[in-house]
Amino acid sequence: MKKVSLLMFPLILASLAGCNGGGNNNTGKVVINFWHTFGQKPEAALKSKIADFVKKVKDKEGVDVEVVLSYQGGYKDMPSKVTTGIATGESPTIAIAYADHVADYLALEGEEPGKYVVNFDKFLKDSAVTFGTEADYGDTMPESDMVKSYLDEGRSLQREGTYLIPLMKSTEIMTYNLDAAKAAMAYAYPDVPVDRVQEFMKTITWEQLLNIARAAVEHKDTISSKLEYPIYYDSDSNLFITELYQNDIGYSSIGTDGKGRVDFEESANLTKAKEIVSALKQAHDDGLLTTQGVEGTYASNSFKEAKTLFSIGSTGGTGYTIPDAGQFDTAFAKVPTMGEKVAYISQGPSVCMLNNPSLPKAENDNALKYGWKLIKYLTSKQVNVSLCVNGSEGYSPVRESCYTTETYSDFIEGGEGYAEAALVTQNDIAGRYYNSAVFPGSATLRKEVGSLVTNVLNGKSTLDDAFATAINNAKKDIK
Repeated sequence: MKKVSLLMFPLILASLAGCNGGGNNNTGKVVINFWHTFGQKPEAALKSKIADFVKKVKDKEGVDVEVVLSYQGGYKDMPSKVTTGIATGESPTIAIAYADHVADYLALEGEEPGKYVVNFDKFLKDSAVTFGTEADYGDTMPESDMVKSYLDEGRSLQREGTYLIPLMKSTEIMTYNLDAAKAAMAYAYPDVPVDRVQEFMKTITWEQLLNIARAAVEHKDTISSKLEYPIYYDSDSNLFITELYQNDIGYSSIGTDGKGRVDFEESANLTKAKEIVSALKQAHDDGLLTTQGVEGTYASNSFKEAKTLFSIGSTGGTGYTIPDAGQFDTAFAKVPTMGEKVAYISQGPSVCMLNNPSLPKAENDNALKYGWKLIKYLTSKQVNVSLCVNGSEGYSPVRESCYTTETYSDFIEGGEGYAEAALVTQNDIAGRYYNSAVFPGSATLRKEVGSLVTNVLNGKSTLDDAFATAINNAKKDIK
């Protein structure tokens, strides 16, 4: 397990048990275990900011704080790591999380609410420590400065309260090979002047994108000899869920009994959902569309090799799609709407905090106290904008005030790929996000609908069998 320890003074924490989790701390130092999923660039930026925080705490309060950063793999790996940590008394103080993950952690508490998962309302509703109360740590802006939809995600669970704080956020964006798009457009939409292609792409529909893809396939020899599939979607799960939202088809909800529901299994919704996946299957069979689930690798790899022309994936991975200088020109656009409604997924790293019952109460409380200070510091205006524009591959800041800073203005004026993608996010997508219902088993449901799309597209399952399997498997975990 990769581990980065940020110390004010060299010290061996031999008393910490296991994988950076719990255990008694007899050093007098406040230890915050922070489990994350970041790659090298954002991890390095986070490490630098945490080191600044540790120094500030020592200078201003005389308190020694150690933050132990531990890489836990990807988002899919984190839930099992945390669940195991809870069971063994080695859970972290702070963990990167999706709302789906936290719903499952809450379910572990049984009849003891608050045993593991911290309700941030204990801090947010305390006028002495809420957002905007510690200028020494850059914490000058109130809760209302947080992008509302980002903060709302942590309040969408079955239990009342706030269980997630956004750290850096993302959505999905379409990165496209501008040179190849212009060539394909000349066949698909010859009436559109070549200098208006980017403008056309701003309002393109899903059907128009498929038409351009079809033209690219038909004229492959003159457009891109390496072409395999013109359209490449990174997340099979997001493809399914977003299609449902944009076509006003129910995906999931929390029923009047307080339990999770699979809304697309209802007869009318099920028929429409099957029609959507059937159309995706046809597009795949026609050589127009593929997905990460089918190919086993991210779209960015094929995009940079000109094997695909339209890469649809997280804005948090924008940097991975930008080819080396001189390969071909790229441009960015919002993902074409697949139905009548305009709705885009909100995703990216948020953080939850966890109690560790295996620690002495005073030690656990101190870890949470300074963990909260750290979260406020990392989401403060200047620190958060720096993390996003200088230390990530394309994440968006979580505060409204971040977008008015000189740092952000300089970033946008730089005009490079990251900035172009950020402008699309802010101008064409922001404010149109959806948050799915969250409950124990919603993470399983997300995983299963992704497998559903993968297995239908690659021909490993029939449409009916794939839907039945996904629904049955998800309902085993839904509570």
